[in-house]
Amino acid sequence: MTMEAAELLKSNCIGSSLLKMKGKKALNRKNVGVIGFNARPIACSCAKAGAEVYVSDYWGDSDLSTCCSEWVSILASIPGKRQREARKIQADENLVSNFCTAFPDIAFDHILVGSGFDGRAHELQPILKKWEISGNSIERMQLARNLSVIEEILEGTNIRVPRYEVVNSYTEFTSAVLEVGLPCVLKPVASGGGSGIRLIRSEADLIAHEGRLKSTQMEGKLVQEYVAGFDSSVSLMSTGDRAVTLSINGQLIGMPSTGRNCDFVYCGNYIPFKTPHHMSKSIREGSEKICNELGLRGSNGIDYVVDESGNIWLMEINPRIQGTLEMLEASSTISVSSMHLKALAGRLPEKIPSFPPTVKMIVYAQRNG
Repeated sequence: MTMEAAELLKSNCIGSSLLKMKGKKALNRKNVGVIGFNARPIACSCAKAGAEVYVSDYWGDSDLSTCCSEWVSILASIPGKRQREARKIQADENLVSNFCTAFPDIAFDHILVGSGFDGRAHELQPILKKWEISGNSIERMQLARNLSVIEEILEGTNIRVPRYEVVNSYTEFTSAVLEVGLPCVLKPVASGGGSGIRLIRSEADLIAHEGRLKSTQMEGKLVQEYVAGFDSSVSLMSTGDRAVTLSINGQLIGMPSTGRNCDFVYCGNYIPFKTPHHMSKSIREGSEKICNELGLRGSNGIDYVVDESGNIWLMEINPRIQGTLEMLEASSTISVSSMHLKALAGRLPEKIPSFPPTVKMIVYAQRNG
């Protein structure tokens, strides 16, 4: 092995055994930690690749037991017990605290980050005091959510960024609405899964909800131009300076058939997402450019909306393994978690797999309890 190759392995925290494995499960007998709001898909992918998996999750799905050696969750799966008790700390902070407390003596080969930290990557700092994360650095994750940087990268491409203003008070909010225009959305700067997003269609909405808006905690909120259209996402693998598109997916957002009420909550994905060739080409090339310019590594995702005029709008970047993993693995023989680790070691797939039509749908309860 050359000195350059050794340094590459060292800098990416990937042992040489991963590069040598052929005909074996890529994570055979490796200790892998997974931390995320919904960690189950990543955990199951790692288990199928041969890993011993340790999970810190929000929901505590009962089927975590089928793919994990040990797991800890924020919610307790106890029949008859109310799940969402009041908590003094944020869910992402809770996920990290649970992970560090539950698995203090595990020598992890890899720790993979899932959903829940896209806008709050700094909360992962306690993990780094003892272990290393196999994925993007905290700094890269934060950069991926910097819209001004993204706008600069996209100059000269066919991809647009909706107008936006960051606000910290109700006065700033009213000014931002005038600047951005109506309709617009009000959402947390650090958001995920479509939660906490409010659509403001008209001045009548502003008047009707004035009291509620005035009482809303505005600090760290984003007022963004609302773009109607078809929701999509792109799944990519990247090495930091090279990227390839695995798939362009349709997104299911706020679907009544899943129990939602036309809101912005993530309800799943489907493939293929059919668009004209020139549009798919723009999405692929723009997404790969973003990953390369930001220096993103491993599995990354980018969300878009394609409007009725065929304009492509970037919504957000998810600098980690995405929920589409489940759908892509179900429709093929690939292991996204293994591909993620190989990309960290500088290896991209030589051939992009073909995915038959597939749907992943998340069904929500239609009543509280």
